[in-house]
Amino acid sequence: MWKDYINTFTQEYTFNPPANENEVAQISEKLGVVCPDELIGLLLETNGIDHEFGYPLIYSTLQIVDRNIEERTSEDNKEIGLSYDDMLLFSDAGNGDYFGYIIKNGVVQEGIYVGDHEEGSRTKVVSSLREFIKGWTTI
Repeated sequence: MWKDYINTFTQEYTFNPPANENEVAQISEKLGVVCPDELIGLLLETNGIDHEFGYPLIYSTLQIVDRNIEERTSEDNKEIGLSYDDMLLFSDAGNGDYFGYIIKNGVVQEGIYVGDHEEGSRTKVVSSLREFIKGWTTI
């Protein structure tokens, strides 16, 4: 489903082998948040999506866990008062900004947000992962 959807816009992305249930469960276990169904579905079909030049459109399960832990525990971020504790990051813009879901009271909210690394702001960019992928692949 996701591969066909993306291939209707572009052929510039490669798809990783599917994640297994255990790999997807690691996101919730390690980050303490329930992964959204749309992201779970994508990861079970392709464990991350990469551009032909090597940068990710959607992180793999391991990248999601690692990047979220890294950004949540970063001493550099703490020094400048920047926190990503309120986001479940799954992609980046390549300029220091991240894309992800907002987390409120331990619950992932609908919509995709950009976390600005300079201002620390959160701005909703689209209402779903499908819209995010379409928007990013058709720029």
